[in-house]
Amino acid sequence: MTDWQCEKSGHSEDLGPEPAGPTLKNYITPAGLQRLKDEHVFLLSRERPAVVEVVAWAASNGDRS
Repeated sequence: MTDWQCEKSGHSEDLGPEPAGPTLKNYITPAGLQRLKDEHVFLLSRERPAVVEVVAWAASNGDRS
């Protein structure tokens, strides 16, 4: 039983620490993470506003597709 189940059912015995799970591996390098962050900033600050501008222009001309 988990801690919340013990509290809910009234059992007060200590179950001890849970066993450790598998170790997680880091599959991305610091340089790769930085490239992803840079791309995210670029998409939000430059690419998205450009797309929004084109879509707004098309919508102003009556094109909603």
